[in-house]
Order: sequence, then structure tokens, then C-alpha cells
Amino acid sequence: MQISRPSSDPTRPLARFQPSTKANRSRISVAGAISNSGLLTLAASTTFTNAVFGIGAVSINAADVSFNSAQTYTGGTLISGGSTLHLLSGGSILGNVTNSGVLD
Repeated sequence: MQISRPSSDPTRPLARFQPSTKANRSRISVAGAISNSGLLTLAASTTFTNAVFGIGAVSINAADVSFNSAQTYTGGTLISGGSTLHLLSGGSILGNVTNSGVLD
């Protein structure tokens, strides 16, 4: 998956993983790599088995996110209150981390 920012609104997140209803709030598994050149906002419980890469940032908002591979995006990580980022075996992140939640 490649994510690119629409030129009309540079402040809008590039992608947002969020279930539409409470009934859909099961864990999402993302198996492909994601090229991120802006802001990737995660708002659902998600497991990443491959990398998010590029110059963009990742924001975790009211979610439980697991990385089990090396993440090479360089824009930093924001973990909002009520959110958790799990770095599983093989999981790692680069850059600055702003943590108001849990980094496990």
C-alpha cells in the first residue's frame, strides 16, 4: 500500500484505520508494507507484520497497535492517551516518540 497526500489539504491524515461500528472493532492485520510520506493515523487495534517506511509520522489514537518487524518511517511516533504500542519480537521504531499512552 502506498499513501500519498492530496495536494489540496496538507494537514489531512493520509490514511486512517478505523472500524465503522463497535461491532467491527476486531484486530486488523496489515500484511503488506506501507509507504508513508505524511501522517498515518491508526484508530483501530492493528498488527503490522511488515514495515511502514518513508519520511512520514505515525499517530496511534485510541488503539492497541503491535509492530512485529522493524519500522523504518522517520517522521516520529505519537501515542495518544488510552493507546498502546507493542513492540513484539523483531519490532522496532526509529525517531522521536511522544508518549501519552503505553509503549510496551
